[in-house]
Amino acid sequence: MSNKVDRSMSLTPPSEMKTIERVGAFLIGIGILALLVSFLSASTVRPWLNIALSGLFFIAGALLWNKNKERYGILILTLMVAGMASMVFLTVKLNLQGWGLFFVIFGVTSIGAVLYFLGAFGRGPAGIRNNGIFHSSASRQAGVLSWMLAITFTGFYAILYWYPDHLFGLVSAADPLYNALTGGHSYWIDEQGMGHVTNQWFVYGLIYTVAVLVMGFRYILKYRHNRYQVLRTMSVMFFQLVIAFSLPTVLEALNSRQSDDFEPVVKDYQPIYEKYNTSKNTFFAYQDSLKNAPGEAKAYWQLQVDQALIPYETDRAAARQYNDTLLKYKPNVAPHYFSYFWPLDYDIIHPGLITYYTGQEVFDDVHVPNNDYSGLATQAGFGGFGWTVILIALIMSTIGVVVLTYFFGKRWYCSWVCGCGGLAETAGDPFRQQSDKSLKAWKIERYSVHSVLVLITAITALLLLDWQFHFLGDGLKNGMKSGYGFAIASIFAGVVGTGFYPILGSRVWCRFGCPQAAILGILQKYFSRFRITTNGGQCISCGNCSTYCEMGIDVKAYAQRGQNIVRASCVGCGVCSAVCPRGVLNLENGPTKNRINDLTPLAISPDEIKAKS
Repeated sequence: MSNKVDRSMSLTPPSEMKTIERVGAFLIGIGILALLVSFLSASTVRPWLNIALSGLFFIAGALLWNKNKERYGILILTLMVAGMASMVFLTVKLNLQGWGLFFVIFGVTSIGAVLYFLGAFGRGPAGIRNNGIFHSSASRQAGVLSWMLAITFTGFYAILYWYPDHLFGLVSAADPLYNALTGGHSYWIDEQGMGHVTNQWFVYGLIYTVAVLVMGFRYILKYRHNRYQVLRTMSVMFFQLVIAFSLPTVLEALNSRQSDDFEPVVKDYQPIYEKYNTSKNTFFAYQDSLKNAPGEAKAYWQLQVDQALIPYETDRAAARQYNDTLLKYKPNVAPHYFSYFWPLDYDIIHPGLITYYTGQEVFDDVHVPNNDYSGLATQAGFGGFGWTVILIALIMSTIGVVVLTYFFGKRWYCSWVCGCGGLAETAGDPFRQQSDKSLKAWKIERYSVHSVLVLITAITALLLLDWQFHFLGDGLKNGMKSGYGFAIASIFAGVVGTGFYPILGSRVWCRFGCPQAAILGILQKYFSRFRITTNGGQCISCGNCSTYCEMGIDVKAYAQRGQNIVRASCVGCGVCSAVCPRGVLNLENGPTKNRINDLTPLAISPDEIKAKS
């Protein structure tokens, strides 16, 4: 009797790795090794760390050699190379940098992943392969690898937000692309040779985008028989690459170049403004003295005021003559580019940002230059562009959301546009079965996500009211904004929302924290044409639909009763329909009347049984 155990949970057991998969895995290993090298060589590394890593690689390779050298040949070779490389770096302290390191880390790793996915999902007939997913240590909640991945992801986000200097090797590896796009650098080196990160968000955006593109390619291969899945995956890939990553970077570069061109104008204006500022201060100082002077001294101070008025008005007129030039050459590409809108981008209707875009009336109609000649300290606004930004934000936050959700449900955003949703659908696909389907999780979800929505609505309303009535102190206002940004935008959406993929599923933030999802969900449930229709007579209760629902919905319970699925939490990803072997589920947009077909309950009494209307 064979002692081999088929753990595939499928009629078709998984095959051994083919050559293309082995090549892909080898290239991924090379990319990870290059990343490790960049960390070791770009910082002050203690010799014992190189020695420890080298020993670890050699020991791991030896153990695998003793266990099964034929099966783990490629991995053993990779470990031996890594061990020798670590010793070499200890000796020569090689500092990889530039485009070579960029290509190895981001290019080779991506190519390796593409080749591996071609071998794993591109061969054979089209169809979803989830073979052995509940037996894999990386894709089950009790798996050692899943917890290691969760700790790694969570730790990466924590370091990214609060200790970016520790990511210097990674930031410097991505710097050639950042420099090519913007002309600047994302780090600097101090006199002791230590690297310091000045902009970790570019490399984060790059990693995020690469993950969506590469894992999106995997997703398309896996679901290539389903046109809906292919199209929506291509949509989130496009929005992440173009709208969320490329366009903001281009705008940042344009703004930086315009700032450089604006600097000579500010330098020319600076002495004129300083002369005006001196005469202005003198004039108002004399006015104050006149107000406070005793009767016999008023004549003297009145003379001083009259004499100071002439140079004050002359210098003010000279400064005002520069207004047209300042506004003409001032950078007109806003560095704040919004790919989200309220309530996700809670700053967009914050009074300070509204003033930033639209401008405010300045004293004496004279603009104040920055001390470093980088621009204007006064809020000059961006003219028509600024008002357009605010108008678009208001329309999309109100009318646009309502109209689009009415016709398409919340899927138009959560599954086709949103960057968080895009990462969850692509990089998070191996973990979608981890979402908790229990009643307890559903109750927590309802209270949690709507609490965040109430919180951001209250904060926004208070800030807008204070804009007009000024009843909040600056400390309280800043505390409200920074507190929400830290607890919700950083911890919840970033660290927890993505870091916990391997143990809580890929939609933790979407289910429990996203205020935009809360708004869309309310509209979808009560004011939308979207629903998932079911054919209960065809359901065989296999449970695939509930198992792979990333939003924790017990889809099978609806399918068994032939009841339409109209849930606020459903993001319309369509995976429940894709994994159904009987074609029971179908995503539809139709008339709103009777789309919620709740089963008619029975009223049972000692005298009769009747259906309640």
